Amino acid sequence: MFTATAFPSVMIYLTVMVVFLSCMYLFLHSKQPMVKKIVLLLVISLLTCFAVIREVSYGVGGTDAITYVRDFLNMRKSLANYIDFEKVLSLQQREPLYYLFGWSVRRVTDNYKVYFFLWHFFIVTGFVYAAAKSYKKDSWGVGSVLPLMLLFAGYIHSFNVMRNWLAIAIAMIGLSFLRRENLKYYFLFLFMAVCIHYSTIVLTLPFLMSKLFKRLDNIKIPLAIFIVVGNMLIYSYISFFSSIFAETKFSSSMEVQSSWFGYLPILLIAVVGLIFYDDLIKMEPSNKFVLWGVALNATMFIAYVKIGAYRINDCFVIFRVWLLIELGRLFYNRFKGWKRVSLVYGTNIFIVAYFLQQLNLLVRTSGIIPYRIG
Repeated sequence: MFTATAFPSVMIYLTVMVVFLSCMYLFLHSKQPMVKKIVLLLVISLLTCFAVIREVSYGVGGTDAITYVRDFLNMRKSLANYIDFEKVLSLQQREPLYYLFGWSVRRVTDNYKVYFFLWHFFIVTGFVYAAAKSYKKDSWGVGSVLPLMLLFAGYIHSFNVMRNWLAIAIAMIGLSFLRRENLKYYFLFLFMAVCIHYSTIVLTLPFLMSKLFKRLDNIKIPLAIFIVVGNMLIYSYISFFSSIFAETKFSSSMEVQSSWFGYLPILLIAVVGLIFYDDLIKMEPSNKFVLWGVALNATMFIAYVKIGAYRINDCFVIFRVWLLIELGRLFYNRFKGWKRVSLVYGTNIFIVAYFLQQLNLLVRTSGIIPYRIG
């Protein structure tokens, strides 16, 4: 899976991931509030510093990372030179908060490491906050933290597409509030996320659909219909959907087709969620919202494969994490004997395999190999 030259860097990433998962396990099982706070601060500090001290050059430290360095160093003029609201509204220019953030830091320093430190601090804080708020009181042992491997894959991916993952990290904070029915902070954080990367606007859909079908006691059939019909419509009108973004800044990123195999886990997670729909809702009514997120993620399966809309798929990562956590909790508490063992271990094996598939893709395409300090 990994070449000999990539293996040392992969081992570094895996070591950091094990430390991250161990700290999150300690956080989840500690009963001391002070210990919990110290653990979270330790995780945020570790992951932020690990990202910042990496060497960034052409093809090293993330394929797009050098572009962020260049943009930052060039932000010497008035802010008005970087934000054209006519182009912003027509999706022909990068989002305004991206420029505002970079321009503000550039007024203080020309050291891009300071810029990267702030950038990754916000990314990691969003990830850790979402992870910490993802669990109920009961869990299923060591395996309960394995779904967070998918967040760690996103963290590594942020070495490359930093702006996208900063927006997702901020949006995940908002979604964590929404899951606890706090609409005010959900809209606040989602607005900030959209002003950093437009793709996160899709995260309004789970909220809208859950409200639209609020009166239905059982939404299993609507969810299944959305997945099937949505993919059929996208497949039938793929040229139309591509043409919508043809004259925007997204055109270059939507020209590459992807392997369907890489996105198959998205469909599998959605199908398993539908199979255990009744038990999931009985265990936790708010899982309706989670299932809407996973279903909408799966609804755009064809878009990911045919027009390379992978950044939209990335936006839904927290829903996949939440559902895997809830499935593990369900399997551990609902079943006994061999059924519990097979379902829990099957879930854990799937998560590890899914993560390794994601890591292999990142190693091949994102410029994260080799990892060097510089």
